Amino acid sequence: MATIRAAQDAPRGEERVELSAVRDDAAAAERRLIRKIDIAVGIPVFILFLLSYLDRSSLGNALTAGLTEIDGFPPNGANVATSVFFVTYVVFETPSAMFFQLIGVRRAISAITVAWGITTLCTGFVTSYAGLLAVRLVLGACESGFFPIFAIYLTFWYTRSELGLRTSYLFVAAAVSGAFGGLLAAAILNIPASTGRPSWAWLYFIEGGITVVAGVAAHFVLADDYESAWFLNEHERQLMRDRDARSEYQSRAGAPAHDASSREVDQKHSPSYNWQEARLAFKDPKTWISATAQFGADSCLFAFSTFLPSIIRTFDPSYSNVVVQLLTVPVYAFASMSYVATAVFTDRRGHRWAVMALSSIIIIVGFSILLATDTRSFGPRYFATFLTSMIYTIVGLNVSWLNMNNALSIKRSTASGIQLSMGNAGGILAGQIFRSTDAPAYVRGYATCLGLVGYSMTAYLVMAAVLASWNAARRVELERRVPEQRSPRQLSSERTTRHSNATPSPSTSLDAETPASLRLRRRWHWQLAIGTGVAFGEPLSFRYAL
Repeated sequence: MATIRAAQDAPRGEERVELSAVRDDAAAAERRLIRKIDIAVGIPVFILFLLSYLDRSSLGNALTAGLTEIDGFPPNGANVATSVFFVTYVVFETPSAMFFQLIGVRRAISAITVAWGITTLCTGFVTSYAGLLAVRLVLGACESGFFPIFAIYLTFWYTRSELGLRTSYLFVAAAVSGAFGGLLAAAILNIPASTGRPSWAWLYFIEGGITVVAGVAAHFVLADDYESAWFLNEHERQLMRDRDARSEYQSRAGAPAHDASSREVDQKHSPSYNWQEARLAFKDPKTWISATAQFGADSCLFAFSTFLPSIIRTFDPSYSNVVVQLLTVPVYAFASMSYVATAVFTDRRGHRWAVMALSSIIIIVGFSILLATDTRSFGPRYFATFLTSMIYTIVGLNVSWLNMNNALSIKRSTASGIQLSMGNAGGILAGQIFRSTDAPAYVRGYATCLGLVGYSMTAYLVMAAVLASWNAARRVELERRVPEQRSPRQLSSERTTRHSNATPSPSTSLDAETPASLRLRRRWHWQLAIGTGVAFGEPLSFRYAL
């Protein structure tokens, strides 16, 4: 008998081994595919994003190198020049993001990059303050669509679970651009003035030229999508199609076939649905909690990245321009490493809210040291700049946190657009935080950053509490085992059980509505449909990431 059973079980065991081997091969093939995409897409995107932040924030390096000596430069000229960039950036962000739909992603990215590269290069020819404001306005308009287009572009290649870490690399690029910009500025500022233009002008000439070359190269390196990608073979394209199908299935999991508000539909075939899904983002409170937190954090980030050389110069006015630029490099390097570490940790372990709250506390300590110490105390104040550089961490993690807590693609992109627009609007405020008239103490600037980061930290804690309460409420609803969430076989069995019992208990009565469950449904705006419960577009089985 034992021999017969062993013989019967042997084929099953072999099938399990073969199935396991097939799964391992598929997983290995997908890992190779992701590595190839990281190289062919991720690295070019990283470089272009680095150049974007390098060109916009080079104003801070130029200010310490003599830009303030151009004709008509007022006492608050640096603040206004910083703010005007974000005026056109915010105004043109949405129209520019739609640009790629007309000419394709590859051409749009290349055209935008070349346009802002030429504008950066032209900044080197500026001779008056009015000219500086003009090129800053144009630069803001040129760069405005860059991040939204790239945010959409990455979704063509990566699944929802992979996007968090890849999006974080963009903010790492922002921090790396500060370190690279400091090194580049230190080298360029040694160019003698006998060349006919001041050293700060050469900063713009070289950075703008690099960007133009990168923009032209992007036209040939990047692909519009995986179907036209030069670096993928047909087997890899099929694997991408399978990944897309799997991702779409997961996003529709549990969504009723007739409920347009709870499933993804092809944009080309259902444009009206897109607006319905987009409206969910405007109704969802987590969109606005996250967006207002982003405003506070981005305001400090833009101010910090632009005025860090000016802040460091106040530690010792005798420092040369080259020394000031070199002192910014370790700060930005620390910001890059700390952000990578926190992004990897939160991707593996979660607890984003805790990491963001802890980072906010570290930033607050840094600004408090800058407020409390004497302006001539180099050691403590320079150490404080390392603490405040953690601002990159909370800005980047907040973006990925909101994205992963929206199940539907159109709603996710709409919520992200609201968040990024409010964050970029903080750039207008950022230009007014560190006024030259407040130097060297910058009491008003440090106090403003303290308040903004304090608000952002509060918003993160509120967001975590809201998401935790939603998860708890969803568990309660699922534990009730509502009929809509059960299979036909389960329903048939439970109906038989109910009819066989004369007095069913409340726990087994599936038709009874308790006051508590009704309050929960009204409180969280649930719309229970056949097959799912939907809260702001997320299926009832969806769990919010903390």
